[in-house]
Amino acid sequence: MLAYPGVSAAVVRVRRISGSDHLAGFYTVQYGALVDAEGLKSALRERLAPYMVPDILMRLDKLPQTPGGKTDLKALDQIPVTYERVYKAPENDAERAVCEAFGAVLSQEHIGVEDHFFELGGDSLHTAELVMEIEKRLPDAKLRYEDIFTYPTPRLLSQFLYKNRDDEARREDELRTLDYQGIDELLGRGLEANGTPATHGLGDVLLTGATGFLGLHVLSELYKHPELRGRIYCLVRPGGRGAMARLRARLIFFDESEVIDALGNEITVVEGDIEEERIFASSFDGHIDTVINCAADVSHFAYDDKLERTNITGVRHLAQFCKKSSAALIHVSSISVGGIYPAGGEPLVLHEQELWIGQEIRNQYLRSKYMAEYELLRDAVDKGLSVKIMRVGNLQGRISDGEFQIKKKTNSFTRQLLSFAGIGQAPESMSQAHVNFSPVDEVAHMIIRLATLPDDYVAFHVYPPQELSYQMLFDAMAGLGHPVELVSGERFGQKLEELKQTEDGRSLVEGVLFERPDMRYRFTDTDNTYTEELLAGLGEKWSVITVAYLEKYLETLIDMQMI
Repeated sequence: MLAYPGVSAAVVRVRRISGSDHLAGFYTVQYGALVDAEGLKSALRERLAPYMVPDILMRLDKLPQTPGGKTDLKALDQIPVTYERVYKAPENDAERAVCEAFGAVLSQEHIGVEDHFFELGGDSLHTAELVMEIEKRLPDAKLRYEDIFTYPTPRLLSQFLYKNRDDEARREDELRTLDYQGIDELLGRGLEANGTPATHGLGDVLLTGATGFLGLHVLSELYKHPELRGRIYCLVRPGGRGAMARLRARLIFFDESEVIDALGNEITVVEGDIEEERIFASSFDGHIDTVINCAADVSHFAYDDKLERTNITGVRHLAQFCKKSSAALIHVSSISVGGIYPAGGEPLVLHEQELWIGQEIRNQYLRSKYMAEYELLRDAVDKGLSVKIMRVGNLQGRISDGEFQIKKKTNSFTRQLLSFAGIGQAPESMSQAHVNFSPVDEVAHMIIRLATLPDDYVAFHVYPPQELSYQMLFDAMAGLGHPVELVSGERFGQKLEELKQTEDGRSLVEGVLFERPDMRYRFTDTDNTYTEELLAGLGEKWSVITVAYLEKYLETLIDMQMI
């Protein structure tokens, strides 16, 4: 809220209204500024997940103060607020069923067809429950978690269920019908080379996403290797405390003192936004040889065009800049662009020399990452763009000290792990399960090394070759006093039902319900043999994940009160 032009002070509180929790935002404005609540809410929707946008926005002349000069939260909580909605009755059986499901999950009556699920108090756990509740009432309905974010009202959701399936099928066909001519040949060029390729420096580098978990470690890695680069420019969004202050705060959190000292010297912070066609907030005089794009909206679900603006349009703007500046573009993507395939079908494996292999992509975030890759590779084939694609895996704590990102609950794997730890149980099938586990600092190191390869080397799968077993994780957790008992699937399901009856229990099971698998599909495997051979030729090798490292990693979660 403070980043919105004209807002001088802001506080958000949780208020209980008609049996549901609602976010209420209180704000003051600068003298002469014109700030209306609807404009402010629209701006917040563009930047935040739906459940983080206040349902109520109230402008005050000034925020109440304590005698010590701090915001008086008790006085603020006494200010009356109302949450009003106009009831519109369902008009058919589908709308009626969805309205009833909304009411059952949110424990509210008289749900109208235009009531917004998240503005009624829905959260991620409610969303998982809503999917199951609708499928109970409408057995033919096949919903995915992200559908609730895309269609958050009963009317939109019921229309999607029974009218828009053809549109959904057409969206799946979009991947199949894209023009892939020349892309496979481009991706396969590196296979024709013999021996270890010569490397080159990166020159002056523009880094986007430097305040993000991976971007910050790419910045650190760049700084450590002056022999590979020239000056470093960090593109940071304007607003709030200022670009420099936000980057400095992130560096302080990760104890990157040497990088902090270089700010303003070898490292220049530039205000700008890749979502804008003119990506720099003001004229930029620097020379750029290489752009490394770590910027991404990693919200896996959104009900507007938020993902597309950053992950596709933003990448398009960077490509335009690189073509104009004759700069190389190093783009961070995800191995999950391999998507899914029907259970019982021929298993799919995505290699570095491939993009489209017949996969389906039904997640909005992954679709945006896939389309960004496609557009960049299309530009490389048609317009000569120098591009490298770095497909990364499940980014986790640093190998050096186990330190993890501040927003640990934004990572689906960590969210699931936290649920198992809090519950103290996991289904016994997890003892045989494995997960991609990529220490973020090593991923950043490998990205920089691979970026120095010639243009013929285009796409890479940047993650350790060995997956991590859940059993090893559970053993490390037990060693720190957080044992996880492996029980039958039936017993675990009963435990979940018990916990869902209380508010504290609901927060514990959120990570498990959020990751509910769709048994109709399997995840596409990925192969990184080619990337591993290149890294070996460069003298690089991934560290072995040890129990000692995992204990350091888990201790950071404990220190942040996440376990």
